Formats: sequence, C-alpha cells, structure tokens
Amino acid sequence: MHAQHSSITKQEVVLCSHCDEPALAGITSRIDSSKVFCCAGCRTVYEVLNDIGLDEYYQIKERAGVIKRRAPVQLSEQKYLFLDHDSFHEEYAYKKNQTLSMDFYLEGIHCLACLWLIEKLPELVEFVINAKLDMEKSIVSVTILEQKDAKFSTVARELSQLGYKPHPLQKNQSTIELKQSEERSYLLKTGIAAAGASNVMIYAVSNYAGASDSYASIFNMLSIAFAIPVLSYSALPFYQNAIRSLRNRVVSIDLPISIALIAGAFYGAWNVLNGVHENYFDSLTTLVFLLLLSRYFLKKIQEKALSSRDFSYFYLGDSVRRIESLKNRKVQEIHPNFVSKNDYLLIAPGDFIPADSIVIEGESYINNSLFSGESRPTKLELGQFVFAGTQNISNEILIQVKKTREETRVGQILKSVEDGWKTKAPIVLYVDKIARFFMFTIFVLVAILFAKEAYTESLSSGFEAALTLLIVTCPCALALATPLAFTRSLEIAASAGAIIKNDSVLQKLSEVQNIFFDKTGTLTVGQLALKRIDTCSDSSHSLADVLLSLTRSSTHPKSRAITQYFESRFAKILNRSNYLETPGKGVSADIFGSTYSIDRDRVFENDKMIATLSFEDQVRTDSYQSIKSIKDGGYHISLLSGDHSQVCKEIALQVGIEKEHIYSEVSPESKNAIIRNQHKSMMVGDGANDAIALSQAHVGVAVLGAMDISLKAADIYMSEPGIARIGDILTLGKETMYVIKRNLAFSLIYNLATIIGVFAGIITPLIGAIIMPISSLTVLASTYIGTKKMRSLWR
Repeated sequence: MHAQHSSITKQEVVLCSHCDEPALAGITSRIDSSKVFCCAGCRTVYEVLNDIGLDEYYQIKERAGVIKRRAPVQLSEQKYLFLDHDSFHEEYAYKKNQTLSMDFYLEGIHCLACLWLIEKLPELVEFVINAKLDMEKSIVSVTILEQKDAKFSTVARELSQLGYKPHPLQKNQSTIELKQSEERSYLLKTGIAAAGASNVMIYAVSNYAGASDSYASIFNMLSIAFAIPVLSYSALPFYQNAIRSLRNRVVSIDLPISIALIAGAFYGAWNVLNGVHENYFDSLTTLVFLLLLSRYFLKKIQEKALSSRDFSYFYLGDSVRRIESLKNRKVQEIHPNFVSKNDYLLIAPGDFIPADSIVIEGESYINNSLFSGESRPTKLELGQFVFAGTQNISNEILIQVKKTREETRVGQILKSVEDGWKTKAPIVLYVDKIARFFMFTIFVLVAILFAKEAYTESLSSGFEAALTLLIVTCPCALALATPLAFTRSLEIAASAGAIIKNDSVLQKLSEVQNIFFDKTGTLTVGQLALKRIDTCSDSSHSLADVLLSLTRSSTHPKSRAITQYFESRFAKILNRSNYLETPGKGVSADIFGSTYSIDRDRVFENDKMIATLSFEDQVRTDSYQSIKSIKDGGYHISLLSGDHSQVCKEIALQVGIEKEHIYSEVSPESKNAIIRNQHKSMMVGDGANDAIALSQAHVGVAVLGAMDISLKAADIYMSEPGIARIGDILTLGKETMYVIKRNLAFSLIYNLATIIGVFAGIITPLIGAIIMPISSLTVLASTYIGTKKMRSLWR
C-alpha cells in the first residue's frame, strides 16, 4: 500500500430509504441489502420498525406519492428521566380523571406515514391510552394512566427509538382554554351564517322566480326570521371592529360593511312589513358568511407556526445532569428550565450546554456554530467561559453555571430578535390605501344621491336610492380581494412544506431584491464527510478496520465521518485496548500489539505516519441549480457566513456565487449590520447564529435543520432541506400580489360601473340584490384560478 493515493469519488445520488435525504454514506441494511441509508440512525430505525412489525410505515409513505424529506435520524441514549419528576409535571402535564397528558414537539414529522406510526403508540407502550398527532405543528399529545409504572420517560424513549426526537411543551392552560372558546364561538357564528344564508337564498330565488303574493309574503317573513341571527349574532365581529375603529378615530373596512348590514336590515324589514317584496336579506347574509369564512381560514393558516417558546429545547437540550456538590457527586437528571446559578453540571459528549458557565474540570471540543457560524470544532480548556447553546463534542466536562435563561448570551440574542419584531414597520397593503379613499368617496356619493333624489322625487325615494348605492357598492369584493388571495397562497405554500407566518410576508416577498445565503446546512449538508485518504506507508492490518475501530466510540464530527464511511462498507471492528481521546489531538489505541493513532488528520502506526485524511462539508446537490435559477430571476445573490474565508470561497465556487459577493468570518451581530445595509434583502439561514439577521431582514427564511431559535425570527420555515424551493416562494409572492391587484382592479371597475348605474337609475334594488353577490363570487373565482405560474408551483 506504499505511496498509494486514494480518493473518495462522488456517486450517483440515491435517496435514503427512511428519510429521503441523499444517502451519501451509502449504508445498507442487514435485513435488505437493496435498502440504502444516509446514516446509521436511519438504518437502525428501519430495522426496529421491521422487528416490531410496523414496516407498513414505508408502504403508507410510498402510497402518499410525495417525497417530503426529513432530517436524518439522530439516535440518542438519553433516558428522559426528568419527565417523571412531580415538579416537572406541575408545569408540563395535564391531569384529568386518573390520567396524565403531555404535549411533545417531534422532530422528523413529514407525511401521513408518520401520523400512522405515531398513533400506533398505544400498541407499543401498554400504559399509553391515546396519542394524537397534529401534523401541521408536529405536536403529539400523549395520554397515559396515572399509575406507578406509567412514565413519560418510557414514552419519550420509545418515540426517540422510532426516529422522532421528542421535546416536551410547557402547558398554558388558560391561554389554551381561551383560544378554544374563541374558536368555538367563531365557528358557531360561521355555521349560523351558512345556515341562514342558504335558507334565505332559497326563499329569495322563489320570489325572483315569480312566487304569488301570498307565498312571497310568507317567504319574506321567513327570510327575516333566518336573517335576524345572522345579522345580529354572526355579524357581531364586524360591528365590534367598526366601533373600535371609530373610538380610535380610524376608518376600517368593517365600518361601511356594518352600516350596510344595519341599514339594509332595517330597510328590508320595512319593505316586507309594507308589502314590498324586494329586500336584501339574501345578499346581506351571504356577505356575512363569506367574510367570516375567509377570515377564519386566513387565521388558521397563520396559526401553523409554533410560538417562540416552543423552540428553546433545540438550543438548550432536553435534559442535563446536575451534581449536588463537588464533594457529593450524586447525579440527578433535570430539565434545563430548572438550572440555577452556581449549579454544577456534568456535560457529556453530544449534550448542549444550557447556561453560560465556566469549565472547572476537563477539556473538550465544542460546536460553537451557534455564535461563530464555523463548521469546525472549537477547543474548550479548563477555566474557559462557555456559552449556553453550544454543544459539547469530544469529552465529558464539569461546569459551574454563571448565567441562566435571559441573562445568557443566547438569551440576549433572543431579546434582540423580539425587539426586531416590535420595531418592524407594519406592512401597508395596497387595499388599505384604496379603501380609505373608496369609503370616503362612497359616503360622499351616498349623501349627494340622497339629497338629489329627496329634492327631485321624495324622501322615501332618496333613502331607497342611497341605500341601493350603499349596498351595491358595499366593499364586499374589496374586503375579500386581499384576504382571499393571501389565504389561497398560504395554503399553497403550506401544502408544499413552506410555513409562512403571516400574510404580510407574501407582499414582502414580492419586493425582495437581494438574497443572502448562510453556508453551513443551507448550501451544504452541514455534516463533515470523509473526502479522501492518502496512504504513504503500509499498515500491519486493514486500514479501514483500524480507522473504524479507532473512531467508533468518539463523538467528534471527524470521527463520526470516518465511522459512517467505513460502517457503510462493512469494515470490521477490531479488539482494542488503552483507548485514549485527547482534545486538540485525536484518538489512539493498541490493536494487536501495535499502537495506532489519529492526530490532526494524520494516521500513525507505532509513531510512523501511514496515511493522511481530508474532510469536507459537502455541497447540497440542489444548491448550484437553485442559485442559477434564482439569479435568472434577476436577484442579487451573496454568501454570508461565519466560517473561514477559504472555506467560503470553495463553497461559493461550487454553487456559482461570485467572489465579490462573499462575506466570510462575520459574527451574528455583523450579519445583522450587513443585512440592514442592503435594500429589500432576504436572509436564508440554517444555523441558530442567523437569528438576528433573519429577524432584521426584509424576509427571513429558515430551512430544515434550523428548528432552533432561527425559526423564532424567520418569516418562513421550509420543511424540506436545501434551497430548491426558495425560487418558488419568491414566485408565489410576486404572483400573489398580481392576483390581489387584479382582484382590486375588478372590484374598483365593478364599483365604478354600479355607481354610474345607480345614478342613471338603471340599477334598481332588485338588480342590486342580484349583482352584489356576483362581485364576491368573481373575486373568489379569480383568486382560486390564480395565475399560470401559481398553478405550476410544486406540482
């Protein structure tokens, strides 16, 4: 093997049989060699599901017909014992009728097969009564029997073994009950409006068709009866909003709606009581129903993003081990929320550090990408200060807590994020500007028409003409034009895995000019991979077997990359002794009488170098084409990263970003400044270190793998890894604004035509009652037809 040169060649991309990520490692199953996996975690879950007879999961997933990638499985040996403490139950569990319930956010939920598997939990754990999964929010509510041997820790371990890492969600009973009460009330109002409108429409059609006077009178009285609950109870939100706006000296779009509803109701009732068959109850009840329904769907779409507090677990970890004192080292597993100042904590390799602390025992390497953005591990020495949110990598350390929660550096970042929310200027939608002028103009024209008709004809004629104008130009179409378009686009995005927090983001998307991409985990996979092996001397034993045996128990990213590569090629694990892992150097062990070591990417046998190793954070397969497509759309693309300059240049070259558009070695605070200095910018990030930049950008986008504090600040969360959908959401924003403008144009043309018709005496109350609902239906059709580009998105 002397002077042998070996290179890890790129293979044709095959998707992981479990998570649908690119199976770069090429790990195969021992059960079925045709199944390929991206990591040992996904292979383990696949084999577990087969062992317990739940392999139907993959059949359901295949029948779903849509590939939605999820993060590779990260296997954990965590015991979750803190879930069983009474003090924890007080803040996280719901107690009712000898049962306990707890909500968990689950990593990795992506399709109906996940729903089927999670709700099989009662069959896997005997004391679990029910497991109900909300797929939109990835939240499962688990109910167990309140008995001695029933423990949430067992449930959490089972979920973790299935590949869904659980994060308990703190309860907020009063908020939940209030929200449920409000939603029930709103749905009741909508249901009453639907029932009333449908019945009134039946009687109206009969009258329009020429019902005899006796039947017409009965139908009109029944119309009043069905319209009363709609125009009083169901329409209450419009009246409340109108009164609130008047108190604040602001004219809202609900004001003319309220005036039209009240005036139309009284005038319609007056006509019925005086034997006049024309009334507006069909139009008024339909208006109430359509407006309530549109606003309800808009609200439900907006609620798909979780509240900010739900994601603290991604940067604090799920549990931590606390010791009573330096003398009495009794260990207790607790939740990070219960960590206090001056506590002593044992941090194992792979654990997150939950508070700003000082290292008092041990040395290790940490993943500091939360603050630095660097993909390379950082050395941590005795006496050094370490921040909450960083992850221990190589050796166990003992730390003493100095700052907790809001006082920590990450807590200060979160405060900056929340301040960013408060200081963002509210989006002034096109309809707001038009509505003010429109409503003022209508009120002036109503007064002019009333005076004209009252002077030339009669007071009754003036009132009838004015009310006809008010109702026929009622801003129903104008009110629906914007929320309907936003709701439709939010639905399109959500169905394809893009969660957009609110409708104003869609307008901001249409204004984006500059786009900044983070590197690690966004343009790249975010995990080190073994790139090449250069051998320079013979080894007494198989180099593959030696390297696997040296690194198999190390949690260092480079060790994991070596282990993953050689596990996929079924290298053998050799007996070893005197194993030692040294921070800053590497690992060593005695194997069959020889001492092997890996020291700073060099492999030694008995102090003689036999090989060198090279690593890389691999570029995602879709990055180059996605960047090219976005550039073709006329956007300016830049790379914004905390990593080293040379690393950034190499990645930028591979994805097609010019060197003059590379910003490297920048801190989170510097990223914020760069973003602020760029006009109409979008920030696309994967790391928690992007939180401030995401919040300050015109539009912030967090991609899969960023389910941490980045999502707190982001306007959009992409549930698929990579940037392949960024171009689609930019297109969606532009096309949504086009549809809104088209809807508004139609609404204004309609209102202009009806104003002319009423002044010319062409439009009578009967014609007005017929054409008014048509305007709303036209806006509805325009919205759901959309545009050709919108219909082609995510097909």
